This record gives sequence, structure tokens and C-alpha cells, in this order.
Amino acid sequence: KSNLSIYDKSKYFNLLKPKDIIDDSILLKSHKNDSIFDHNIFNEKNKTPSNQYEGEIVTQSDEIIKPVQSTKKYAIYLSEDIKKILKYIQNPQQLHEPIPSSTRITIKVGQSNFMFCQDDFHVSFLNFLRFLPAQLQNLPLVLETNRCFFIHLGVATMIHPFVLQTAYRIQTSIIIQNESPDSLITELLQSILQPTAFIDFNSLLFLWPVEFNTTRICLISGSFANPVISTFQPKDINELTAREVILRCDGSHFTLLRPYISNHEASTRSAFLPKLFAVANRYDIPIHEHIVPD
Repeated sequence: KSNLSIYDKSKYFNLLKPKDIIDDSILLKSHKNDSIFDHNIFNEKNKTPSNQYEGEIVTQSDEIIKPVQSTKKYAIYLSEDIKKILKYIQNPQQLHEPIPSSTRITIKVGQSNFMFCQDDFHVSFLNFLRFLPAQLQNLPLVLETNRCFFIHLGVATMIHPFVLQTAYRIQTSIIIQNESPDSLITELLQSILQPTAFIDFNSLLFLWPVEFNTTRICLISGSFANPVISTFQPKDINELTAREVILRCDGSHFTLLRPYISNHEASTRSAFLPKLFAVANRYDIPIHEHIVPD
């Protein structure tokens, strides 16, 4: 007899500590390992940006976030629609998590079968933003499709998916400012800024907030019978005590996987991924390991 392992959400809350809110014309350092809460995006005052930043930011779309470089820092102006939505997200750790569509799947690794519950929270933020006034629920940002990467990663890490996307778009804007238009990094990260674009999971290599530093992310792609296993984690992470996030990508959609584990494993709270990787190594199945740069 086996039980479903569940995400012990209570232990995640103390990992996220939002900074004091200062201003929505946010000024921040350019650093790929910034905390996502260092961007001061949770402000209800909606002040007019200060004149200390040269130039006026005019965005062609409310979905786009654009920075202006000023010395070694960046002024980021959020669109009015983004600020309206963030105004109602009082705590980015409160997801108002909807009930997912769940199915039982089996993934074959060598000669061993691993059973998972696959949770599908779908592709738009609407179900996570039902608390918004009715007129805001019809905004393009709320109804934007192909948001499954941020949705399932946000649920697993207990960060509101819309907040996670906003933080990623801010950081992407900063990174691209420092890259040539035809660089591999720019090409890889462009999908973050493009409305409705399917997100390349390799963006984790360049967008890794400090909130993830105790997390080991495993992505399983390919078919159920011939899976491709990839991992993303910081250097020197304790693999036995790390928070485990398992995502599934079928090429056009991300979902969240929860492994079925034994009663003994549930009682001892032992790590699952080392067992999965040990089986993969036994059958010479490659594991694509990615260490996130410091």
C-alpha cells in the first residue's frame, strides 16, 4: 500500500520574506541571483516615476516591462495593468490555489516503473486571480495563455505565479540590456517577455532567484516510456534535504508531478530524487545536470 507524497506547504512560508515596499519606479542592482522580492513591486501607492531617471518609457504592450539604464542601476517602470493586479496581491505567498486536474501516470526508467500524480493547473492566471474585481479579470495579462511554466513552478515553490512571472520579466529585461541582440542568452530569454510565448525551461540557468537556493528542480520530458531527465540546482546544495520540485513537459505544456511513495518513505520524509537518479544510473540513462552559476 502506498500514499501520495504531498507538498508540505507549511515549511515553505518561512523561505520567502518580502522586502519593505518603497516605490513602483523601482531601482535595483543587476544581479542574476537577486531575491525576487528585492524589486519592490508590491506597492499600492502607484507614484509617478521620479525625474531623476532620464527618458520616458513608452511600452507598446501592457505585457512588456522595459528598463532604462542609469549608471549601474536600472529604473523599471511597470505597466498600469501590472500595478493594478499587484495591488490586490497582498501577500505573494498566498496563492488562492485552485483544484487541479489530476491524473495518475507511470514513467518507465529502465526496467522500473515510477508512478506519479500529475497535477494540471492549466494555462492562464485567471484561476489564481479570482479575487480581482470583475473588470480586472478580463485584462489580457490575466487571460494570457501558455503561462503553465510560471503556474506550476509557482505552486511548487509557494510563490504566486503572477508575481513569479513579473519578477522573471523584470530580471529578463535587465539581462537582455547587457547582451547583444543576437546572443544565445537573448534568444533563450526572449520568450519570457513575449506575451503567450511558450517558456524555454533552460531559462532557469539565467533566472534563479535566491528563493530557489534550497530547491532542486527536476524536469521530465520525452515520452513516458523513454523519458529525458534534467535537473537544475545551485552548487553545493544538500541533495538529501533540498526541496524537490518535479515538473513534466510534453513539449507544449508544463504540469506538476507528485510521486507515489511508500508509507515508510512518507514517515521518514526521505528524498525521492536520489532514488530516481540511482535507478537511471543503474540502467545507464543519462541525467542532464545543470548547476546554476553563482
